[in-house]
Amino acid sequence: MTRQTRLDPYVRDAINRVKNSIDHKPFDRKTVTRFAHDVGVGRNLLQKHFKQFFGATINQYQKKKCMEVAAGMLEEDHLPLFKIASKCGYGSQSSFARVFKEVYGITPTKWKKSDKLSITAGTTGITETRHETGNNNSKKK
Repeated sequence: MTRQTRLDPYVRDAINRVKNSIDHKPFDRKTVTRFAHDVGVGRNLLQKHFKQFFGATINQYQKKKCMEVAAGMLEEDHLPLFKIASKCGYGSQSSFARVFKEVYGITPTKWKKSDKLSITAGTTGITETRHETGNNNSKKK
């Protein structure tokens, strides 16, 4: 949070409950209105302060957390892509792949094939580090 905001402790707690809910159940997609109802604060207040505290809207944060879990499933390499897409709540591989690429900058297929590639999604962009076998070369984008 860049500027200090005096916030009612109840509202601060509500915002943290929403974040914790997303962190613990990243595939349980809810609308901002539903989250606001669940924690007992106004939708606009929740959305505004969530973004102030965490640097992303609730929807952006949900998408990012869902794709982080999906990336982990891709690395485990035992589930086919269509099952991962389905677990993430997408009706098709193509819609899942589009969102995955939006978050990570590469397709899920390329992610799955590249076992030496470590990519992290952040609110300021994508960081890519390549780990070469036998040496310490690394490349930052």
